[in-house]
Amino acid sequence: MNISNMIRSHFVRSERTQLTFNNLRPNQIVQGQIIKLFPNNQALIQIGQDRKMAQLDTALSVGERYHFQVVDNTKFIHLKVLGESLQNNQPSLNIDALLQQLGLSSHRPLRNFVQHLMKEQIPFDHRTLVQSLPFLTNNNEQQMTYQILQRMIVNNLPLTQNIFQAHQSLMTTNLTNAIKQIADQPINTQLNQSTTGQQLFTAIEDLTQSRPQEQFVRAMIQNTLEQPTVRQLFSGLNFLSPSINFDNQSIYSLVSNHEQVFTIEPKILREFVQSIVSKEGLLTQSSTNILQTWEQSLQQSIQEQQPLTPQQFVRFQEEVMSLVRLIMPDESSTSNINIINYPEQLQAVLNMLYSLQETTTYEQLNTLQTTNFAAKSEFLQQIHHSLTHLGLNYEQLILEGEINNHQQTLKQTLLQVIQQQLPIDQERVQQLVHFINGLQLQSVEETNHFIYGNLVLPGEKLQLNSDLYMQFQSRKTEDGQVDANHCRILFFLELATLEHTIVDMNVQDRIVSLTVYNDHQFLKSLVKPLETSLKKRLNEMDYRLSSVVYKPLEDETEIISTKTTQQFAKKNYSGVDFRI
Repeated sequence: MNISNMIRSHFVRSERTQLTFNNLRPNQIVQGQIIKLFPNNQALIQIGQDRKMAQLDTALSVGERYHFQVVDNTKFIHLKVLGESLQNNQPSLNIDALLQQLGLSSHRPLRNFVQHLMKEQIPFDHRTLVQSLPFLTNNNEQQMTYQILQRMIVNNLPLTQNIFQAHQSLMTTNLTNAIKQIADQPINTQLNQSTTGQQLFTAIEDLTQSRPQEQFVRAMIQNTLEQPTVRQLFSGLNFLSPSINFDNQSIYSLVSNHEQVFTIEPKILREFVQSIVSKEGLLTQSSTNILQTWEQSLQQSIQEQQPLTPQQFVRFQEEVMSLVRLIMPDESSTSNINIINYPEQLQAVLNMLYSLQETTTYEQLNTLQTTNFAAKSEFLQQIHHSLTHLGLNYEQLILEGEINNHQQTLKQTLLQVIQQQLPIDQERVQQLVHFINGLQLQSVEETNHFIYGNLVLPGEKLQLNSDLYMQFQSRKTEDGQVDANHCRILFFLELATLEHTIVDMNVQDRIVSLTVYNDHQFLKSLVKPLETSLKKRLNEMDYRLSSVVYKPLEDETEIISTKTTQQFAKKNYSGVDFRI
């Protein structure tokens, strides 16, 4: 089973939930069975796995099954029987009789689809069947069509062509392939010269291509945010933009900021880091010498809010620039380092000298220098980046009137390409729009107590063989947020050596259990030594690892649905009134 089929099979299973009386809506049709008769025209009736007492206004037979239609469900559930009792050995005749009752033709595609809905215990109504007909007659992929229509009915989505194509796109391609269908086309000169065309290819490149230089800068931003000594070092060197405030900021807010955090190019910044680490002893000694000469004068100047005397400042400036040239002898690389004789600037330089005395400064920069910026360092950033740049909240921004206040997304650019009829394969563009629409439809779902989500990340940027699929569910906190103490995440992976892999992570009361599904026998012996390290890291985060279980992929069917609440509209019922 390949990764697409694994995702698809789990995707379909997750739509199946137990059918109960409380699920039903007016006009929906279900099969039910009379379990037992009681005095006063009462009977126990079963629909799905749910049983309830019902008041009968006509005689029915114990053990017989019938088609029932929901009449009302405001205070009581009112049901009526459609036709005669069902023939257990002739399901096609039962369906034909039902379609006749509904005034519909019993041609084969519709009959087979109704039979599928009955088997899956999916309630439906007359309107649903009528609106399903175009998809049943015009689509050759019968099982896929059934699965898509089932999902649309279960989630009470409009049975329209656009929504059908959105789900179909999710089940027939992946994000990277849909993007490459556009990116791999020969670039038309007219397209490349248009603003929208340039925006399209820039957005595609930004979402898919791994850029080590950008990864280094993001790591530098995070390090600067979290490590005061590193921030003091670069602040004293005038490497930080004066407009950036690091207080009460997150890495995501800083990375998403349109302004540059650093005032120098990534290449030069990386060279600075390498040079500082390699010259630790020399820089520590030089900063010590400067502090021995100037620390008292600087502290006095800062305390009194007065500059150094001109003669003092010239000498001090020369000594500091000599230290800077130890790091980067190239004058062009240090041209923007400009020390000003103001108490605030003098304080920044003093802090820089202090930071060069700290071993932790060099340790942190050495970590940055030696880190291989691969999937691990990119993962959280890529989640945030994909959510904001794909355009999953495009319609919401339009509704709130905020669309012009946000960076243009890939979906917005694609719609402009279609609207402007630019010289590019419009069918491929539309296919990617359908895929993004599909992601929007399944991205987040909320109930009163739970949050469900599905994410797809481009695999190439994470250095994976294919896209990364994630499904999660979580309890809601009191303020409606994800509860990290009680949640579950499923990762669907296609790895270079391990190939098809599913990781099921369950968190209950901060106790973590992992189940890894993979067909390679060596996996357990390969990963087992890492469990100790995982346990230690989780303990540092106040989580506890309870177990790691390894199973073959053939057992992945035992992964229960991520949806533990009912998929139909919830109502409160005080009883059942069965009327015929």
